[in-house]
Amino acid sequence: MTTPNLCVLRWDRPGQMTVLALPGDRIAEGERVAIAALGEDLPDPRWNGLATAERRTVVRACRSVPTLGLYVLFDERDAADEADSLHRCLAQAVEEFLQPMLSGAPWEALPSGAARELRDAARSMPWPGSAPARWRPESSLPGLRGLVTLTALACRETLTEVNIPQDEDLLDIYDTYSVGALDPGQWPM
Repeated sequence: MTTPNLCVLRWDRPGQMTVLALPGDRIAEGERVAIAALGEDLPDPRWNGLATAERRTVVRACRSVPTLGLYVLFDERDAADEADSLHRCLAQAVEEFLQPMLSGAPWEALPSGAARELRDAARSMPWPGSAPARWRPESSLPGLRGLVTLTALACRETLTEVNIPQDEDLLDIYDTYSVGALDPGQWPM
């Protein structure tokens, strides 16, 4: 039996969806590498506040986390309703990233922050393909949740920077990634 792929979903207010996809047969390896790189606790995650040497160490250590890809989406609408923003971001992430990336393979979801809101949004949306086979407990896989948290933060903090050295760019650990804005007209809810 094939182990379902894993998608770690993170929702940050206001309006940022971060999705990390991992191959099902390499989840345990990804967790071990992430724990070794980040530790189990990220009580005060920050990226720009880290010293250059610390950023380089994290990037170097995380390069071997086996991933299928990363997708980051920002809702840049002024005064967007949070529930609407979450629904739209999740729908666009599923359509543009999860379905093509997973090609119909079974997958599981792991919420990283805003777990209840993510589950509620997922239950109430029409899935263009297969819905998650199951939701893992929010407390599982702290290393991968920490990596998604730190990546989401690094994206926010470096969004407008264009000359980030490769050995300090956390996005550089992902073979495939996309960072973009929500298409507000594409997803009527």
